[in-house]
Amino acid sequence: MTRSGRFSLCAYLTLSLTTLACGSSNSGGTTSTTWDQARIANTGTRWWMNAQKGAFFLEVRLQLYPAGSPVDDTVGKKQAIDVTKIVAAKSGSTALSLVPTAAEIPGSWIVDPDVAYTANGPVATSDSGKAIEWFDGGADPFFDSTKSYHASAVAWENYKENDASKSDLYVLDLRVWQMASAADARSVYVDSLQSESFAPVTWATCTATDCP
Repeated sequence: MTRSGRFSLCAYLTLSLTTLACGSSNSGGTTSTTWDQARIANTGTRWWMNAQKGAFFLEVRLQLYPAGSPVDDTVGKKQAIDVTKIVAAKSGSTALSLVPTAAEIPGSWIVDPDVAYTANGPVATSDSGKAIEWFDGGADPFFDSTKSYHASAVAWENYKENDASKSDLYVLDLRVWQMASAADARSVYVDSLQSESFAPVTWATCTATDCP
C-alpha cells in the first residue's frame, strides 16, 4: 500500500511564541548545536515538531502505521525530538544537506519504500509548483503571495522503523525548508501557526535543548 505525504488541512491557530536563542546562526547555513526555536504538538495520531535553525524551518511528523493508530506516547515524542536535534545539529548550507540517512536516526530505521517520491532517497526542489504537488497545501505558508518571503528550496524524506517484531511501526515524514535568511525562517515559524497547514492542536514551546 502506498501512503501519501498529504494531510487533511483545516484550521486557524494563533499562539504566543518565545524565540529561544542557543548559539549563533547565519543566513547561509547552521552554526549552533540545536535549534534556535522549536515547538511540539500531539494530535492523538501524530507527533508534530517544528524548529527554526538559521535560515531553515524544520518539520518532523511522526506517526504509527497503519495510519490512525494512537500515538500519544513518550517513546514517539522522544523520537520526534531526537530527529529534530539531529537535523538541527548538521552543518550543511542547503536543505538537502541537512537530511539525515536512516542510519543516523536512533533505533532501527530504513527509508520508507511505501512513499514513492522518496523511496530512492531524499528529494529536493526549488520549484514552488513541485513543492505544492508534493504537499498539497503543506507548501502554502512558504509561498504565500501576501508575504515578503518565500522558500528558496525544500528537501523531503520519509523513514520507517525496521523491526519485524512489531505490528505497528513508526513512520516519519521530514521536511527541511530553506529560506533566504534567518529572519525569513523566523517569520515562517511564527506565521505558519496562522495558516491552514497546521491542525488545531495545542503547541508547546521547547527550551533551547529540549521539549516539555
